[in-house]
Amino acid sequence: MIRRIIIAASIAAATAQTASAECNFDKKAGSCIGSIRILSTGGSKPSYSTEVEVTSSAGSCSKVEFYVNSTPYTSVIRNSAVENESLFGTRPIGKSDIKIKNCTAFEGARQASKGDDDAAGDASVSGTWSTGDGTTIALTDRNGTISGSGTTVMTSTFPGGTVVTSRYTLSVKGKRSGKSVSLTINTRSDEPPPLNVSHTQTYVLNGDSLTSTDGHGNFMRN
Repeated sequence: MIRRIIIAASIAAATAQTASAECNFDKKAGSCIGSIRILSTGGSKPSYSTEVEVTSSAGSCSKVEFYVNSTPYTSVIRNSAVENESLFGTRPIGKSDIKIKNCTAFEGARQASKGDDDAAGDASVSGTWSTGDGTTIALTDRNGTISGSGTTVMTSTFPGGTVVTSRYTLSVKGKRSGKSVSLTINTRSDEPPPLNVSHTQTYVLNGDSLTSTDGHGNFMRN
């Protein structure tokens, strides 16, 4: 059985963050992309502990719902894009035990960047984009400086006909000048087959489409 322990200091900190972030968790603002990274594990029978870092592409005012085995959890993210959680159980918790169910952005999540996006005019690339073949990224455009995260699914065929489908985490940085957009996308996974590569691609923004200058990997805004 897995249980969470929340200490008094964490509750006090969360209360302070709620006030400063002014989140309205009664009003949904849209969807986002959540990711979870294991920071550390420890303990021994019959008590193990795991520290995880929960990240939301929406930044502040968002919730990431996930399962540890069959036990549901919700991480509430207020002031930043990251929230650390402590998980405890009777056996060690690995990455394969954690499955993300949903990520939801709430009112207030993008208020800080809204003015920046408006100043950038119709050329802003803020939003969620997908390629249609398993890659999704959520981008924030602040006066031409772009950041974001996402996921992609890759299928590999090994000798003997074995097919393995792997899910990878993406981190995105880039620049926009008018409708010319340059994105550097890092693709990473510690699961087999392991991968940690980055590539830079130039796109042309046309409304709700990002068209690659070399004709590959075009994105559409959701």
